[in-house]
Amino acid sequence: MSVLTTFIDNHDVKRIWNLLMQKRADNEDSAKVLNILTYLYMSYGIPILYYATESKFNGGDDPLIRDLYDPFRHTPDPLIYKYIKILNEVRTMHQTYDFEPEFRH
Repeated sequence: MSVLTTFIDNHDVKRIWNLLMQKRADNEDSAKVLNILTYLYMSYGIPILYYATESKFNGGDDPLIRDLYDPFRHTPDPLIYKYIKILNEVRTMHQTYDFEPEFRH
C-alpha cells in the first residue's frame, strides 16, 4: 500500500470552492467538484479531505483558509456529502487503495 497522500485543498492553499468562485464562468461548480473528488478517491494514494469541503466552505486567503468551522453556519451540502460517502464505500469495496501502479524508469 502506498503512503502517498493526495488532496484538493489544505491549510496552505486556497480552498477548492474559493478557486472555483474566482474563475466562475458557469454554475456547474458542484459538478466540477464531484469530478475532482472522484479523481481524488479513485487515484493512487491516500485521499485527504480537508475539513468542511463537504459544506462548500469557501475560506479565502490566509488566514481565512483555516477559519473556524461552525456546524450551525456551515451545514454539509447533501449532494457532496452523500457523494463522498459513496466514494468511500466504492474505494473500500473494490480496494482501490491497494492498487500499486508499476512505475518504469
